[in-house]
Amino acid sequence: WSVQDLLRFLHNAQQERYYTEGTAAELIRKLRSMTATFHESTEGAEGDEAEEERRQRANLYLGLYDFYSFMSNALFNDVFHPMMRHVYQDMTQPLTHYYIASSHNTYLTGDQLKSDSDVNMYIRALHNGCRCVELDCWDGESGEPLIYHGRTLTSRITFREVIEAIRDHAFVVSQYPVILSLENHCGLEQQRKMAEILHEVLGSAGMLPAITGSAMEMHLTGIESPEELRGKILIKGKTVNFDDADEDSGEEDDEGPSRPDGASKAKAKRTSKPKVARELSELVSLKAVKFESFERCEELRLEWEMSSFSENKLARMMKKKEAGAFVKYNKKHMSRIYPAGSRIDSSNYPPMDAWVCGSQIVALNYQKPDEPMWCNDGKFADNGGGGEVL
Repeated sequence: WSVQDLLRFLHNAQQERYYTEGTAAELIRKLRSMTATFHESTEGAEGDEAEEERRQRANLYLGLYDFYSFMSNALFNDVFHPMMRHVYQDMTQPLTHYYIASSHNTYLTGDQLKSDSDVNMYIRALHNGCRCVELDCWDGESGEPLIYHGRTLTSRITFREVIEAIRDHAFVVSQYPVILSLENHCGLEQQRKMAEILHEVLGSAGMLPAITGSAMEMHLTGIESPEELRGKILIKGKTVNFDDADEDSGEEDDEGPSRPDGASKAKAKRTSKPKVARELSELVSLKAVKFESFERCEELRLEWEMSSFSENKLARMMKKKEAGAFVKYNKKHMSRIYPAGSRIDSSNYPPMDAWVCGSQIVALNYQKPDEPMWCNDGKFADNGGGGEVL
């Protein structure tokens, strides 16, 4: 093929209309350089044909082997536009304007009932571009907060080792912010220990946003952009001035693997929830609040307040034709969607409905390589693979 032949193929078959004669010629040169060993190995055996090959090289012709190399090499023929491999989107808009790659029960290696909890799952998620990880925090017998799936047979890891791993790996793939979604079941004493660890491990490294007075004051002028939050780790959780009710009518219990919804809600009413320690509350950048109604949110909510919804709650909203109201809500506030508690095998729900509604944090089980995770991987391969897409 000549340069003109290749250019027609790129424009018409590949629909890559950004190629010009100059860039197509440069592409041929690169391909010929890559396949030079093949061409040299055939010169001695082919005689006149080798001479013709050298003539084609001089005249910038693409041979069959060069074309095969082009079609099978991701460097030249990636399914994604080359621009997508770099951060090209405007990163100065409010954080609520971005989809954020998010993990559910990040610590688990397998199912939700009896698999191991492993700090390496946080490292793996962060290296895969995840920017929101979940920490289920429970009181440890030795006074050290633990992370595991409560009321199950999953193994336990310490809060400290998870925070240290996040410090070391949060910004390997991207410098844009990481969100720690705290599902807090600890008593006040160990909540203070959590705050101490966060200050010691993340604060000393300059990774926590500067908060003067209170987190509320920090956000009165509106939520910051990913560019303003480069290198920062945001804490999502409840605050001291918030009631003891769970997010979305008991988010934590809703994730329990063996109780139906009715039993879960009854259990939530009977269980006394611990209050939030002021020391931990003061570190919260994204305030978790109970969702009441879209009208109520429009009247009272500040931009840094957010709610979580199960996939079942999302499906009910879609069925009731509340998708439009949810889209409007997500223009100003952040929302998080998480898998139903019945998914004990750590399977995932299709994330498209949540994304269409504008939900920014669509949490999936990263340990399960199923079709919804493939969809998630494809979406967040965009904009440099950094896990935040406009």
